[in-house]
Amino acid sequence: MPQEQYIFDDASDAPELRRLRMLEAVFDEKTRELLLSSGPLTGRSCLEVGAGAGSIAGWLSREVGPAGKVTAVDTNARFLRSIERQIEVIEGDFCNASVPAGSFDLVHARYVLIHNADARPLLEAMLRALKPGGALVLEEPDFSAAAALVGPEHLKRAVENIRQAMREMFSSRGMNYAFGGDLPGLIADEFASIVTLQYDCSVHPGSSQLAEMMRLSTVALEDKYVQTGCATATDIARYGEFAQSTDCWGVYYATVRLLARKKTH
Repeated sequence: MPQEQYIFDDASDAPELRRLRMLEAVFDEKTRELLLSSGPLTGRSCLEVGAGAGSIAGWLSREVGPAGKVTAVDTNARFLRSIERQIEVIEGDFCNASVPAGSFDLVHARYVLIHNADARPLLEAMLRALKPGGALVLEEPDFSAAAALVGPEHLKRAVENIRQAMREMFSSRGMNYAFGGDLPGLIADEFASIVTLQYDCSVHPGSSQLAEMMRLSTVALEDKYVQTGCATATDIARYGEFAQSTDCWGVYYATVRLLARKKTH
């Protein structure tokens, strides 16, 4: 089954790269910590699925060193053109990519599975790519956790309307905007064992990096949100005001992170 069209695929390069760089600034540190917890990376063969702007693939390349290998896969490799030459870049649907089975010590994906109506084929492809005992590191959002906690009532209503619009946008595509909460259940089967499981649901003030990243995402998806009938252009503007005000505090979403091991039998 092919991967679904990524909801940001039609975003123009400059604002989308800015959004991705902001995402990297917010989340790369915790991603690196989880990857390092999987064991020594030197000399390892690593696969990055949904490489985005390439920060984690680049970091992995430096960690594995000349004896290791990093492969980066993305349905749109527009921001991977100038990535380190020692990284193999594959553009296309990962489920149909020419990736040898059982060839990687580590497979990582961040905010990739949520963009599929049925994540199981993509998850199964990741597991096939892993060697027995290999590490699978996944990070997925749960947007149902979003809540405006402190701020003017009209701005808080706008944040709730955007949450509802997000839910309807994902639902109209057969997707689940709370996918992160379902992720552990998809992993906990006969093929892999969960080693580490984290649920990160943090409160952030307006003007924080996460708030700005979500403001940029909301602007990029304005037409899609308004089409749901749950939000208006005014809600988009007020969401931006909430996200930029240091007097406003909210949960923008939760992130589920896990490290699992592919079983050896």
